[in-house]
Amino acid sequence: MRNELNRYNELLRRNFIYIDDWELLNEPIQIDKSKPAGPQIKMLTNGYTHIHDEPKVVPHLEKGNKAYRINIHEHRIQHSKYVHNYYYREFNRGSTKFGGRFYGHWITRNCPKHLRKHILINGKKTVELDYSGMNLCIAYSLLGMDQFKEMDMYNISGLDRADVKQFTTIALNSTSLKKACKSTIEELGLKENKANMDMFEYEIPLALSELHPMIYEKYFYRGKDTGAMFMRHESNIANEVIMKFVSKDIPILVL
Repeated sequence: MRNELNRYNELLRRNFIYIDDWELLNEPIQIDKSKPAGPQIKMLTNGYTHIHDEPKVVPHLEKGNKAYRINIHEHRIQHSKYVHNYYYREFNRGSTKFGGRFYGHWITRNCPKHLRKHILINGKKTVELDYSGMNLCIAYSLLGMDQFKEMDMYNISGLDRADVKQFTTIALNSTSLKKACKSTIEELGLKENKANMDMFEYEIPLALSELHPMIYEKYFYRGKDTGAMFMRHESNIANEVIMKFVSKDIPILVL
């Protein structure tokens, strides 16, 4: 296990992984090069929270015949992270049977989701792949069943997919339906009113128990060890994918 992680990190160290700087720029602007910008000019951001107010100059770069404002704050934050070009695995309960997810790389250290699509590896664009319904797929695989692998098991008619997914994730780590209901409402930032209580204590659990009775009975509300065990299986899958690419000398990233 440690040897595989070392091989993976060694591959990452031989490659340059970064955010496309041009995607940290703002809309094209007109720059009058004969005059410095006045103190009323501020750095305008494009979807970021920081406003830069250097009083004398507006930092800019030129591309073709256009000038662009630079989001210096975002630029510095991203570049300061690049030193963390490695992963470690974190296990739980003092055992390698639980957990095992990959952490530590700069893209896992609060890299904004909207910037992921601008990640470059050695100057080449990347794509992000998501595996839908992983927890439920793992649950069925542990029972030796795979007939649901081609369907989105969080997509239930009449229910919000995000609500179903969040409830399922929490229910696999809870000891009771009531605790799963309350925790889901808190996690989603909803009010603990009758409508939401009915949704997460009756409607969603009922739908899941009817559609997936075997895994609902065996794995739901069994405590945190169940969730940590599922996490171990998930991290095993991630490791298999990683090592497949390592064997081909192709760097990939885990989010």
